[in-house]
Amino acid sequence: MNVVEYYEQYVHAAVYYSLLALMPLLEMIFPLRTNKHPIAMRWISNFLLGIVNSLILKFLFPVLGIAFAVYVHQQGWGLFNHIEVPYFIAVILSLYILDFNKYIMHWLYHFVPLFWIFHKIHHSDPDYDFTTSFRFHPLESLIGVVNTLAIILLLGMPVLSVIIYEMLTITINFFVHTNIKLPSITEKIMRGLFVTPDMHRIHHSAYESHTNSNYAIIFPYWDYLCKTYTAVQSVDQKNMTVGLSDCKGKEHRNIFWLLILPFIPKSQEPTKS
Repeated sequence: MNVVEYYEQYVHAAVYYSLLALMPLLEMIFPLRTNKHPIAMRWISNFLLGIVNSLILKFLFPVLGIAFAVYVHQQGWGLFNHIEVPYFIAVILSLYILDFNKYIMHWLYHFVPLFWIFHKIHHSDPDYDFTTSFRFHPLESLIGVVNTLAIILLLGMPVLSVIIYEMLTITINFFVHTNIKLPSITEKIMRGLFVTPDMHRIHHSAYESHTNSNYAIIFPYWDYLCKTYTAVQSVDQKNMTVGLSDCKGKEHRNIFWLLILPFIPKSQEPTKS
């Protein structure tokens, strides 16, 4: 069994399912917000979107992420396979490059109309909990995978960096979408290293200037450096409205509507709650 097979069969599954069990438990013990809508339809739709995304990507791509990084390395492609860089430095640089690329892509999802019509599905969730981490349109996921594979190919990133980044992405994606109240000092310390639930939750505010801020995925520095940061302490996150003002209908909590919504003319979108 090679490293990719071992990772996919054991490490990835162990981390993923452990987080899937842990996050709702934390929400029950340390909740911040009270859901305003029945969870049944939301949860079913969000979970089904996660399953659909996984099946589509596995069907379309013979290799993803780590396996592709192994193949690129074997072929000797990419920048790091042609220049002398200490392995540790290459791993660290790759992590930051991957994350800055994700920050830029996230910004583009908001300001390129063709991207936003798919990304708005994620923001259309009228409540905010760990299931929001699954709520992505398959075509947004497809764009993200193609972009990541292109970066891996161009840079010839060390396989270790891709493994670490994937683990961080899974962990942080679950964590930041969790409806949890962290102690202020804990949140402040963590926010110096990684994106936190309080930082990312602001990004899901229905207030547009908040939605168009806090784009960082793993490391928060990009928002600080690029001046797209909205301070955690400036927003009443317990009572703020989340979601999108034009996605308040029951249909927007139904997976079938969520899948076809990007293809419906805006004038014909349902708006009644």
